[in-house]
Amino acid sequence: SPQALGGAATLASVDMIKLVRSNISMMVDQVPGLKALIVDETTLGILAASITSTSLAEQAVVVGPEHLSSCVRRGTRNNHVRAIIWVRPTEDNIQQICEELQKPSFAEYHICFSSRDDRGMGGFVRRLAVADQFEVVREVSECLGECVAISPEMFSLEIAPAQKEMSYSERVRRLQSVILSLGRQPVIRYSTHSEQAAAVAQKLSKV
Repeated sequence: SPQALGGAATLASVDMIKLVRSNISMMVDQVPGLKALIVDETTLGILAASITSTSLAEQAVVVGPEHLSSCVRRGTRNNHVRAIIWVRPTEDNIQQICEELQKPSFAEYHICFSSRDDRGMGGFVRRLAVADQFEVVREVSECLGECVAISPEMFSLEIAPAQKEMSYSERVRRLQSVILSLGRQPVIRYSTHSEQAAAVAQKLSKV
């Protein structure tokens, strides 16, 4: 039902807590040296529910987690720190990253997206390439899974701070990111009386 799709989901034989933590740790570990972790409100909520500041410090994160908008306003250059930008692929985030690349605050940038926007990803990547005039972007990759692990068997799409009810497109995007993170093709059950649930199920069947 739509209510279930907006709330929590259960999984068998998958430890969601370990999966989310492992994905974040792998993203951070792949970048050597001192690091800055730059996020948006959604990925900050995932971080807060999944991993401690101590764990990030042990992985040489010396700046952040810092919001992308604060990073753009930083105005000072740190030549000894590599930035990991982990955000959703939204128009606003892409614009802010482009502004940051035009006046880079860090030695290099590793851009990771938390989900996919199939309609806009190609255009987003081209815009980043054009903005990267100082050639500081080292990679554009993914760290998928826009959810909060409630228990080893359960996750929620509701990520704090929730400013408003999730839209249909956001609900689908978050579910797609979780499915891709799991690397599994789900069996989807839904109410035949709900057009929205049927539409979501049809979208997810194409992941």
